[in-house]
Amino acid sequence: MPEPQWHTLPINLTLAFPLVPHIERYQRIYDYLNTRDEVMLELSAIDAATSSKQTFRAFLERWERQLGFSADVKTIHGIGTKEKIAKHFNSVPDRINYVDNENLIGEAAFMQILSAKRPMVDVGAGSEHGLLTHRVQWVMIGMWDRRTRSLGVGEYLAPIYQGMANPNARAKQLVRVVDGPNERRNLWDIVVDSFNKNATHPEYLHDRFVKNVFPSLYDKWD
Repeated sequence: MPEPQWHTLPINLTLAFPLVPHIERYQRIYDYLNTRDEVMLELSAIDAATSSKQTFRAFLERWERQLGFSADVKTIHGIGTKEKIAKHFNSVPDRINYVDNENLIGEAAFMQILSAKRPMVDVGAGSEHGLLTHRVQWVMIGMWDRRTRSLGVGEYLAPIYQGMANPNARAKQLVRVVDGPNERRNLWDIVVDSFNKNATHPEYLHDRFVKNVFPSLYDKWD
């Protein structure tokens, strides 16, 4: 199948989010995830280093520990009850203080996840989004930083993730979009949960780009 179109969308995050600490680092992350050839290097490395779903998950976990993320992974529940989801995954339902809406992750719960540096398994986002895509994005960012020293944070990447819970980062600002008029979005949605045709868009990254360009990696990536 032909490679899907990759679309780079320049956005000046410093102008949109001047009160967010270290906004220049989020700008570098955003620019990296917009750059196809750079992203290809991390995807190639992950594919080469893993051989199955099990080794893929172990790879993510190993990098998350190195980057300072919590070992307490958060499962975001999109359907059913916490108890049913937990039974499906043979785990224990999450503590109530991390969940404030059964069918849609609420703002308070989401900020708690970020603040606690917890990686996410996104059950509710759908198969195109992928359960693990946000975890992959942040591992890619950490690998890129190790490779290029563009952020200079090393094992302190997790506090950058945590910083996206900052009230100024969660406040929606008017930014460019690929099609149509400008829209109000928070920093998380712009950098790692957009609708653009690049690695800032989970569905595009997982179910279009990787599926077509790295089919062996796609088979390992839930």
